Amino acid sequence: MKTKIALRLTRGSVAESQEDINHMIEALYTGLRAGGVKAVAMIFDRWQGSLFKKVLGKKYYLKNKRKDTPWECHRCKNRRYFCRKGKRTIKRKLKSSLGTIHFPLYQVKCLQCGKVFAPALEVWHISPYQRYSEEMLYRIVRLAIEMPYARASRVMKLTNAIDIDASTVKRWIDRLGKRCLLQTKPITTKVILADSTRVKAGKLQRGEIVQVALGINERGKELLGLSLGKDWKPLLSKIREGNPELLVSDGDDYIASAVSRLNWPIAVQRCRWHMAHQGKHYLFRDGVPAREHAPWIKRINRIIFSDTNKAQKQWQRLINDLYRKGFKMIAGYFKYAASELWTYRFFKTYVPTTTSLVEREMREINRRTDVGVRWSVEGVKNILNLNLGYRHQHYAWKNLWPLKNKTNNINFEVELLNVKT
Repeated sequence: MKTKIALRLTRGSVAESQEDINHMIEALYTGLRAGGVKAVAMIFDRWQGSLFKKVLGKKYYLKNKRKDTPWECHRCKNRRYFCRKGKRTIKRKLKSSLGTIHFPLYQVKCLQCGKVFAPALEVWHISPYQRYSEEMLYRIVRLAIEMPYARASRVMKLTNAIDIDASTVKRWIDRLGKRCLLQTKPITTKVILADSTRVKAGKLQRGEIVQVALGINERGKELLGLSLGKDWKPLLSKIREGNPELLVSDGDDYIASAVSRLNWPIAVQRCRWHMAHQGKHYLFRDGVPAREHAPWIKRINRIIFSDTNKAQKQWQRLINDLYRKGFKMIAGYFKYAASELWTYRFFKTYVPTTTSLVEREMREINRRTDVGVRWSVEGVKNILNLNLGYRHQHYAWKNLWPLKNKTNNINFEVELLNVKT
């Protein structure tokens, strides 16, 4: 099918004109968008006519031998016996990144059950009552997972000249977020990184806990699951089915409690970076002034990141020194964590000893959710499903967008001809 689009540029006299190159670009952009909307509607109209002619034969002509059609009856599933039934009186509307497209719909009648419908919607993958094109929704969601809904609405209006409310953006995020379930599938990763953060959601004063689990393999990191709440047992019970060998955490009590309740004999590696980081907190609770923290923190880092065989003995001497100074809080914390600090030495290959990779996910979660308002628990879960699903290209995210899984074989060529007047 060949279609030519004429582009006509008009302007006033040179003497009276005050326009510049920016005015021309703005006018050209507006004109191309308007022409694109009309071109899509016209091409869709012509395509329906050619499809009906090819499948049903010429107008006012009914073939004796029927063949299978690219559509089926919505009621009786018939695929062979149809006749034309004219066009719908009201044109179909579809909002897209080009603008609102108005196109007619050709109807057929099923000769078996009498059902009248427009098969073009099924062939071109347009759902009943669909108001927005899928490619436009993809743009909206991509903006909304990076910025607040109101800002995403303004960006869409600025870049695509589409007036869409923030409430509409939120409605689509909630609708798609419920479908983008980041459930764990059978995993083959041997190392699990687990961490949690709090977001300003729900009725809890400090907010709701967001749990994130990552798997580490030779290809990089893989998202294993996302959950909300204090109880890690549902998420870890699914991960356990893959028989991982090592769990790296920052000593979260909720993670330790879930592992204990699951009777899971998995090796645990305590994050080495968090030892010094948490050490500052416990020194403060022991009454040590902040100006006196530096010598202790320097000694902690020197021991914890030392790969010598003497590190464990040096760590025990550090604990004894802390007890003698009367710093019972930090000494007890280090004593409890001592059995999990050098677990990585029992592995022949390299394994991570910090939760830095999953900490980056916490940073992105907090950046997106810290918008100055309190979220609902369901709302924050929906936006995080889409945010993490997109950034890790989770299969649940990919299943939302069939258009991205198909090759686009439609090509438009733009040709400008100089016409002398």
